[in-house]
Amino acid sequence: MSGFQVVVLWSDILIWLLVVAGIGLSIFISRNEPLLAAWRRVGANRIGMASATVLLVFIGIGLLDSLHYRAQLESKPGQTARYGIEVLSALDALLTPLRTQNEKTYSAPFATRLFAKETIDVAGKGSVRDYPRLKFGGKHLGDHEDQVENDVSHQVFRMSILTLLAWGILLALVTTLLARRASAVNTAILAKIWRGETGFAWNAVLITLGLIGLFLVPLLSLSSQYHVFGTDKVGQDVLYQILKSVRTGLIIGLAMAGPLHAEPPTTAVLGTPPQPGWSLLSTPQKIILAPLAGDWDQMDNLRRKKWLGIAERFPKMTPDEQGRIQERMREWAALTPAQRAKVRDSYKEFNQLDADKKKAVKDKWTAYSKLSEEEKALLRQGKPAPKAAGQTQNSAPNTELTVTNSSTPPNKIESATKSDGQ
Repeated sequence: MSGFQVVVLWSDILIWLLVVAGIGLSIFISRNEPLLAAWRRVGANRIGMASATVLLVFIGIGLLDSLHYRAQLESKPGQTARYGIEVLSALDALLTPLRTQNEKTYSAPFATRLFAKETIDVAGKGSVRDYPRLKFGGKHLGDHEDQVENDVSHQVFRMSILTLLAWGILLALVTTLLARRASAVNTAILAKIWRGETGFAWNAVLITLGLIGLFLVPLLSLSSQYHVFGTDKVGQDVLYQILKSVRTGLIIGLAMAGPLHAEPPTTAVLGTPPQPGWSLLSTPQKIILAPLAGDWDQMDNLRRKKWLGIAERFPKMTPDEQGRIQERMREWAALTPAQRAKVRDSYKEFNQLDADKKKAVKDKWTAYSKLSEEEKALLRQGKPAPKAAGQTQNSAPNTELTVTNSSTPPNKIESATKSDGQ
């Protein structure tokens, strides 16, 4: 093939637009601290990263199968270039032996003969009923068809050794890069990787890549000499069909993911008109909302509208209510973006509890709020609070709580989250 003509299918456009959108989303997340903190937690999850590694392999196969072209036909010098009718992909080019080495009909995995008997001509025997020899499967063995098992074992062993060597080089590269970034020695970083003490679940990713390599590399090596999964009714290699079906599965998955899982913006978000920036607020509004000054211009219109509503009702509140609102604003403003993201996650989890569990959480918080500051500090450190004088084991309040370093009570955080719309 001396040339080719690029072919763009509508499904190719869809897939590559999603790739561009994914890159854009990654850039956006990298510049948004709360989202970045949430994705860092995902990156530290071993199961999640192992699954993502497998998914990325499938996506890579699908992308290779989304680069289409028509091969140029042979022509005499000076003639206009002509291109074939068949539309191929980059994956087809890589899998040329699998695509072109077709048999007559069905054959079993690693077989050297067809699955069904036929009448064939044998030299010196005439016409006999036997299993015809495959044109390509095990062709390199010649007359030594009984050596299939030994040949396959030898190739699997050889390819596995090469895969492990390549995996070792990858491990060394990752360890060296992490060691340079952390200004530490390679052995210390390697120990952290295997203990799962790195911020990203490198151990899960590397182990998953190693297992995938140990499966795919020997499989693809053998596929050039055998039909490792056999052939179908028309003699086409089944492994080739499996790899070609990956792209179809991705398109179906992408088409179904939107309607099933997407949560469209609410009418409140879509219908909220633009709200003034901090510089355009009135002096009374700035005084009331002062703790939010640093975050105001980064809020969306819906959150600004909610806080402006609170500021409008603020003069009519009692002094105690005004104090609580100001305190909650200060506490919320003092949280880091990562802490705010954690609060939002906790609030969502709390909302998913049933009524009895919500009541239990509130009862525990009531018991916790009655403790002294010294007892609260002990609980934050993971130590049991000392019993009050005369208090028995059965009469002790249930103070079994998950206490963070933040002094903000859950009910106040919950109220601040509701008010801020975050």
